[in-house]
Amino acid sequence: MPGSTIMSDCWRAYKGIEGLPEQYSHLTVNHSINFVDPDTGANTQMIEGTWSLFKSRHKEEHGTSRELFATYIAQFIWRRQFKGEDVMYHLWNQIKAQYPL
Repeated sequence: MPGSTIMSDCWRAYKGIEGLPEQYSHLTVNHSINFVDPDTGANTQMIEGTWSLFKSRHKEEHGTSRELFATYIAQFIWRRQFKGEDVMYHLWNQIKAQYPL
């Protein structure tokens, strides 16, 4: 979203984030020095852990299809949101909301 704060490592490809028209705030962490920036608290541990979990589960179950990648991400996020809850209940409620009688 415009105005969001983005945290990343110091990879060169991320250098232009602050100049984008959405006016992002960009915090970085230099992994060759530390994993959490001591001045800003910026870190990438949560997203790196989540990404690792997605990749390991995805590779075990599906393989890789570039055409379906967005659906793999959507399913991963949905399952993570409703983990440990009555998944079918939430699925049917969302279907009902999307397709009311």
